[in-house]
Amino acid sequence: MTNFLAGGVAAGERSLLVGYEESRGQLIRNARSWGVDFETMEAEGGLKVVCLYPEAQSLPDHLLMIRQLVEEFKPDRLAIDRLSALERIAPETGFREFLISLTSFVQNGFRRPL
Repeated sequence: MTNFLAGGVAAGERSLLVGYEESRGQLIRNARSWGVDFETMEAEGGLKVVCLYPEAQSLPDHLLMIRQLVEEFKPDRLAIDRLSALERIAPETGFREFLISLTSFVQNGFRRPL
């Protein structure tokens, strides 16, 4: 994930990281341990790191939040760290529906024309 995001930024693409299991500080420290400076990437506008607690809202609200972040930041790359963290807040069918909706959004609404 770190190299995927950093590679996008290095190529002039905007990258969005939505984290559910680790704090923002922890994600930044982990990236730094791999030789990647997320803080500088954010300061330069190529990266946005957003960390949320899975229990803070419902699955539909998490989906809306991701869509809103994508609409506002307009990233070329999206990484979601630990989708499985959301699985613990909903019944199996609810999580499956969330994944289907998220996948549909990424495949259809997230693409940009070439």
